Amino acid sequence: MQRKVARGDEDPGEGSDSLSSPLAGSRWSDGNPNVVEEVQAGSSALEGSLDALYEKRAATREAGLKGLIRAFTQEVMSNYVENKYETIGHQLLTCIKKGGSSEIALAARALGLLVLTLGVGDAASQIKTESEQYLVKIAKSAPASTSRIAALEALAIMCFVCNVDEDKEEEMANFWQIFGHVGVEASDQKLKVHQPPDAVKAAALSGWTLLLSTLMPLQIPTALLTSSFPVLSLLLESQDMAVRRAAGEAAATLYEAIYDGADTGGCDTESTDSSIPDLEEVTKDQVLHQMKTLSVSSTKKFQTRKERALQRKSFRQLLTTLEVCGGSS
Repeated sequence: MQRKVARGDEDPGEGSDSLSSPLAGSRWSDGNPNVVEEVQAGSSALEGSLDALYEKRAATREAGLKGLIRAFTQEVMSNYVENKYETIGHQLLTCIKKGGSSEIALAARALGLLVLTLGVGDAASQIKTESEQYLVKIAKSAPASTSRIAALEALAIMCFVCNVDEDKEEEMANFWQIFGHVGVEASDQKLKVHQPPDAVKAAALSGWTLLLSTLMPLQIPTALLTSSFPVLSLLLESQDMAVRRAAGEAAATLYEAIYDGADTGGCDTESTDSSIPDLEEVTKDQVLHQMKTLSVSSTKKFQTRKERALQRKSFRQLLTTLEVCGGSS
């Protein structure tokens, strides 16, 4: 029999079978017609899942984490979470500190969903502050790819939601250390970054691109542009399709920044205006040519017909977007 932990305002009789229960039941509102209605059974599911995180058995805690993730992804639980975020965040962080790779991955994903549910504000910032150092360590050096990917995704979500420019730059630097120094053993050792598998590279690059997309052109220095395109060019030649697609999305985001910056006089906070034409004539054109090649053919070995079709479709869509903003001429 599992031990039930009583915690203050909680009913120890609730949620005993909620880990696998669908979120169903009568709906309620707090009186404001503009507030999204929540499901009462959803709160019970969250209570039961949260109780499970206090158990000693790892499988029980993992079941609780899956229940939290299921509840967060199926319903908007903002009212419940606003009152419980400190308790939930503390237990998720405990799972990250003490759990195995599967538990860490689940807890990291749940943390990201918790912040996403909270939305911008002091509560989300508190969760980010308390968990960031642990997530960064996991993202850089955890032995399991699943843990690293979940940590990267959580970090990206937290920075995106909290929307603090200084934090974005720091997190982008952390992501860059994972995918931007590939194959450089000295840099990997100095930065304490374990050589990442392709799936981890793709996740880091996607997180970096998400945060890049939130910056105004005036906030993007030319030094970042000039250092990014050579790395993206190498990643576009990766044998892994997810890495190639992530590199293409990053390149497209940079192209948009270049042309948006040209319209406003931005993208040049660290050097003279002449650096942007040089970038376009040399590095940018090379990467753009690679993207066009990937949009019409695939020479990568061991790709299935479906993978080749998906690659062509993805890069055609990216190039179409660039044509709209004038970046693929």
